[in-house]
Amino acid sequence: MTRAKILGAGLLCSLLAAGAVASGGSAQEPPRTIDLVTQHAGGFRVDNPPRGASAGDLFGFRETLISNGTRVGRGHGTCVAVTRTLSECSVSAILADGTIAVRLAQDFSKRENTAAVVGGTGAYRGARGQAAIRSGRRGNRIAIELVE
Repeated sequence: MTRAKILGAGLLCSLLAAGAVASGGSAQEPPRTIDLVTQHAGGFRVDNPPRGASAGDLFGFRETLISNGTRVGRGHGTCVAVTRTLSECSVSAILADGTIAVRLAQDFSKRENTAAVVGGTGAYRGARGQAAIRSGRRGNRIAIELVE
């Protein structure tokens, strides 16, 4: 797995988390779609044996979360490689009024992946939904459908 793909996974996960957090619908409202982008702020990679991209490698990231050109919070997460092209990721988005949790099976062989919003705290307690994450050369975009 290349460094760009690892960072891309982090971006995708953070975007997902941020988008889910930025929307606060209720159970009686229809799902809302939120579009987000992220800015990479750092990360790490642990290349477990065998050398090179392989199952068991670990990577983490932190990012700035942006909605409509405005910083709305920060995101961080960790991913574990399952195969050379698939990683399981857990992500948290931290906002002024709460945190949201996201799970993602990131398939690097695809330009678009879908993630699950699995919960939250504060204003996002009980958050659920999903996000379409599209990776690109200039960054990643996420369309999040959030239902509370």
